[in-house]
Amino acid sequence: MAIENEQPVTGQSFYYLEICCRLVAEKFGKLPISSWTNSDYLRLSGKLLRQTSVTLSASTLKRIFGKLKTPERYYPQKATRDALAVYAGYKSWDDLTVHHRPVEEDLSTRLHQPAVAEAAPSMANAAPPDDFVATKNSGNRRWQKKGLLALLGLVALAALVFWLKGPASNRPARANILFSCINPDGQTPHTANFQLQVQQETDETRQLLIDFGDGRAIEPVAGRKNFSHYYETPGRYLCVIKSGTTALDTAVVYLKTKGWMATGNMPKDTTRVYPIEGADSTAASKTLVASIQQIAQAGIDTSNTFFVRFDNIVPSGINADNFEFATDVITSAQRPGVRCSQVDITIYGERYKHVFRVIKPGCEQWLDLQLAEKSRKNLAPDLSFLDADLSKGGKVKLKVVDKNANIYINDKIVFSGGYTQPLHKVYGVSIMFSGVGAIRSFYLKDNNTSENFPGSFE
Repeated sequence: MAIENEQPVTGQSFYYLEICCRLVAEKFGKLPISSWTNSDYLRLSGKLLRQTSVTLSASTLKRIFGKLKTPERYYPQKATRDALAVYAGYKSWDDLTVHHRPVEEDLSTRLHQPAVAEAAPSMANAAPPDDFVATKNSGNRRWQKKGLLALLGLVALAALVFWLKGPASNRPARANILFSCINPDGQTPHTANFQLQVQQETDETRQLLIDFGDGRAIEPVAGRKNFSHYYETPGRYLCVIKSGTTALDTAVVYLKTKGWMATGNMPKDTTRVYPIEGADSTAASKTLVASIQQIAQAGIDTSNTFFVRFDNIVPSGINADNFEFATDVITSAQRPGVRCSQVDITIYGERYKHVFRVIKPGCEQWLDLQLAEKSRKNLAPDLSFLDADLSKGGKVKLKVVDKNANIYINDKIVFSGGYTQPLHKVYGVSIMFSGVGAIRSFYLKDNNTSENFPGSFE
């Protein structure tokens, strides 16, 4: 039999897997499992991705739940079991096994024996010691011990039934809605199509809002079941269905690039993104820059405020909770439409992102900082430590170690803080300037494996 993390796969392993599958099916809201169709496995795959950020294909789920037969019973790897356990309402696979530890090792007859027989067979069959004296008091004590063990057995069995069939305070309530994107992957421009299924109408579901995650206005659902949204900028977007400020379900849209891509936009023209042709997309010249002529040729009015961003949006194996990023940049000199020279850094994870803005002193109102789920208001009341004039050049660095982040400007640490929700892997990087800016070096690497992000150059 296979070995997982140096632990043999035993009958007890499959006992826990069966419990996990039953709990997943209960939350999924469709029993019995034997009646599931291919579309059910596809829906469950989507739900698992949205809640756990782990991708489990429909075919993998079919092997786990027994739909696809294999010569030996399929036992998934630890990361897969962790994802299933988290979906079922536990912190991890180990947390699930602690809550469902069997009363005795004979698992095949565990649910078919009386509680007393489960709890105290060793006491009933044990031989008395040589100096045992059968007195009335010692007999009473023996029966008291048996009674206590029997009671413990009943409590354990009741707890097992409660967890398998009854509601639990630490298991999430079933959602009333299912929100999904039909075509989440692509390149820009991209029209993403969404579907919304409301399983049970409530006051909460009658006032739903949808946030497409790209900074545009939040829209009311107003009874619609199908949506489309036009994305013009590369990135990884978390689309959220809300009731008020409460998120009910999410979907991810992922728009990739082929190496570095330069685009521009103007605040006065919020509906347009202008691809900038001729900007160095490979960093072969060791400087990533779009000239004022290239920006103007793209159709941008350079006499007004404008922004230029460089995107490199590709999946990687780099741990987004344990990495080091650094860049040497030149921000825009003062020019028409650019008084607050700035650079914005975005590191995309699976469902969250790290964002921070370095800006010219005097423009503190526009500073920004986000680490995964924590926004600026949760991290620091005063962000003036991000003030810096980089118009003559300067270095910016972000180092994250086990969900604790340090920000450096010109090799000086200016901020330290942590977050809770994991980003998992790095899915892309965006660097945006107000006006004309240049990237003179860029690297992003995994702290443990030293894997470099594609497009790095120094």
